[in-house]
Amino acid sequence: MMEGLRNEGIFTPPSLEGNTTFKLKGYTDASIVAVAGSFNNWNQSQLLFAREGDEWVCRVDLDPGVYQYKFIVDGDWLLDPSNPQTAEDEAGNVNNVLEVKPEKQ
Repeated sequence: MMEGLRNEGIFTPPSLEGNTTFKLKGYTDASIVAVAGSFNNWNQSQLLFAREGDEWVCRVDLDPGVYQYKFIVDGDWLLDPSNPQTAEDEAGNVNNVLEVKPEKQ
């Protein structure tokens, strides 16, 4: 069913510009990889990854601050294996934590 949806153009193009880069190695058989977090109200179809070499890459413009996020691979939510920083949200879910620092002028 996901194949049909993708072919109809419902999914947005990959997010490849921005000051923050998310990467996920492996998952070569995955069809759709996305990132969702407190920066986009946990919208799992907004920020899609593109395949670059042997990894999935997504770039997003984020304002300075602390955010929680997770990856979604073909509908399965998972922690970012390259980021050991985690926190529990109000519902008891464990999410990755990312701090975006202000750019130096």
